[in-house]
Amino acid sequence: EVVSNFLRHHFTWQRPIAVFIDRWLRPGELFVDVGANLGYFTLVGANAVGRAGRVHAFEPEPRNCELLRANAALNGFDHVICHPQAVGARAGVARLHLSHGNLGGHSLARASDRATAIEVPLVTLDAALAGEPRPVRLVKIDIQGGELDVLAGMEGLLARQPARPAIVMELDPASLE
Repeated sequence: EVVSNFLRHHFTWQRPIAVFIDRWLRPGELFVDVGANLGYFTLVGANAVGRAGRVHAFEPEPRNCELLRANAALNGFDHVICHPQAVGARAGVARLHLSHGNLGGHSLARASDRATAIEVPLVTLDAALAGEPRPVRLVKIDIQGGELDVLAGMEGLLARQPARPAIVMELDPASLE
């Protein structure tokens, strides 16, 4: 498994992103991690915002979501809310195509190496964060080709906030096509 093995050997993952998250967030703020995987960036954000802050982590694949929850619990981060859902432009149900050999490679977009698919709940950030009283400071999006749908599903959130959140997003042109 790509992320786990890399972390075992290097003790970090995508270091520039981790450093940015750590430096951008301040205690008491709100961080949103879309495509949280096993929770590396969730944990970096949870540490940065501290117990006065909050983290919403979205991970639709059941095994990854359990790892995410376990990692938050092991670190004593009870201010992390794990959402076992995919995020998109609309609410409903979506087919998550599973990547064999890379637990971070699952995607709502069909790809040739994804033979298996499961149905997962689909939410928008507008709906999922509607009751959140604090403004979002940072959103990290890494969902293998569905990034534009996430942005479309957070237009209301962007409109109602006093300041726009920073957005860190992995983009793969082939997946976006």
